[in-house]
Amino acid sequence: MILKRVILMVLFIILSGSWQLKARAADSRDLLPHADEFKGWTLTGKVLHFPAQDLWKHIDGAAEQYLAYSCVSLTVAYQHQEETDSEISVEIYRMKDDLTSFGIYAIQRPREGEFLSVGAQGYQESNILNFYKGLFYIKLQAEPDQPHQIESMRTLAEIMARKINSAISLPVLFKNFPQADLIPNSFNFIPKGVMGMKDVDFAFEATYKKENQEVKLFLLPHSDNVLAEKTLSLIKNSVRAQEPILAKNISHGMGFQAQDRYRGPILAIQSGKDLVVLNGATDQKWAESLIIQIFNNLKRKAAKTD
Repeated sequence: MILKRVILMVLFIILSGSWQLKARAADSRDLLPHADEFKGWTLTGKVLHFPAQDLWKHIDGAAEQYLAYSCVSLTVAYQHQEETDSEISVEIYRMKDDLTSFGIYAIQRPREGEFLSVGAQGYQESNILNFYKGLFYIKLQAEPDQPHQIESMRTLAEIMARKINSAISLPVLFKNFPQADLIPNSFNFIPKGVMGMKDVDFAFEATYKKENQEVKLFLLPHSDNVLAEKTLSLIKNSVRAQEPILAKNISHGMGFQAQDRYRGPILAIQSGKDLVVLNGATDQKWAESLIIQIFNNLKRKAAKTD
């Protein structure tokens, strides 16, 4: 009887600890370091909290982009180092889910820069350090005349990242994108207005380059074939064609090929509930090869799960 009670108590402590870790990761304020974690630095002033509808009070003019990616709230704090009279500002954007967290990070990420293995990924430019992990997109900024605080920002980022209980990986659908000719760090998630089309939403994007030709590849997954076909029709109807729109059949799917007056060459192919659009390719053989590769990868993945 005593042994049974001990076992139950141990299980309770383990489960309680696990719950507290998840709860801690769900509260933006709890990501801020304690004084003994970030030595020499202390929180100064009030920790500010802005729900989504009040983002404009802190980032007036930029709030719309965060709202497009389903930002839930923003927490703002300031870390101060008395010895050097230095300050680091901390902005913690809590997003709806891991995908929108990646999306807002990716849309602001530079194509080239000093990328860091902090959180799922981060980058540093001059006096700023931004990273994402789980539900959170976190932005740190030191004062511009204090570049010596770069290491302090990295330390702070690592402390905060460790408090987020989440896997460290890209959204899984990016694993289906071809690797050859892929521009590093070009993956993006677009929640709304794909290629500037207001009624076409939810796409995964990557940029490819071959010789002097750069193209955008979009994967638009759907829950069924009918919805995928409807999106294909919306894209086709949005084309401002300079030449006749041509029906196009390739391995695994069918769709259309067009020369848009503003967006250039478009090749859109539907295969079942998935739709792939390539924009900017003049090399037809290469364009078709990219689309066939992504469909092949998707089919292999589907076969493994069946």
